[in-house]
Amino acid sequence: MAGNLSTWLFAGLIGSVGIAPWASGSILTVGASGTYTTIADAWAAAASGDTIRFIDSGTYTSSATLNLNSKSNLTVESALGQRATIDFASGTAGFYVNADGFTVQNLNLNTQGAADSIITAASPPVGNNATITN
Repeated sequence: MAGNLSTWLFAGLIGSVGIAPWASGSILTVGASGTYTTIADAWAAAASGDTIRFIDSGTYTSSATLNLNSKSNLTVESALGQRATIDFASGTAGFYVNADGFTVQNLNLNTQGAADSIITAASPPVGNNATITN
């Protein structure tokens, strides 16, 4: 019984610091000291199961809709203690999702008047602590 309790406590600790114990794939960092300096570059490099993580609380711009085709279980998030904003060009829908398991968390999305921030042709995306401004 003690072993099971330890496992649950460890799993609870992992969840409380924002690490998904079931996550697979790579973490692609975006920011001044990240692997990528733009979301478009990280988006292009991402594969199914990856996490795109903004390591700075800045504003990142995208001049086009980010299409998610055949990249399932992709997460876009800010690093712990940070809150990034993705600023999409005027009239641009933010994300077009045609794959299951898309998650946006701890981010601000600004589509500057576009009708939709996230357009989905697959299962509904998950939003955790995400603010969407049109």
